Amino acid sequence: TINTDGNVGVGTNSPDGTLHVHTASAGSVTPPTAADDLVIENSAACGITIISPDANDGGLYFANPSDGEAACLRWNHNADTLILETRNAGASLVFETANTVEAMRINSSGLVGIGTNAPNEKLHIVDDSDPTVRITNTDGGTNDTAAFELGVSTNTAIASTRIEALRQSD
Repeated sequence: TINTDGNVGVGTNSPDGTLHVHTASAGSVTPPTAADDLVIENSAACGITIISPDANDGGLYFANPSDGEAACLRWNHNADTLILETRNAGASLVFETANTVEAMRINSSGLVGIGTNAPNEKLHIVDDSDPTVRITNTDGGTNDTAAFELGVSTNTAIASTRIEALRQSD
């Protein structure tokens, strides 16, 4: 069905977006206007499948007039890797929670920030209420160890400091 706005519905006479593929009703819901160009709807599990040969990637690419390929999410079968990448120099991967609150960032230099959008170390954690890094061994056996190790490597030796918690046998 093509409605008077030019929207196309497959399985529906009332498309909610530019192209609306409707298998069954998901309930009373309207897609956000920022993402209503393609609407896939079902009353059960719903999705989009991208199929490619084993030797090729299958992906979803993001582009705009300034950036032909700005970012992508792709699967590489031969390497068994799911790749989420930015393709712009200086771009970052940002993970948001709680309705667009930044939780973590990986910048273009590979620096990871948790609680900061400007990390200046490989792992930079910022928190205003007693930041803690927890390492827990859940094996449950005797003589188990959980450790945090800091090391410096030179051409001839590795110097390190180890903070260790050891569970002695019962």
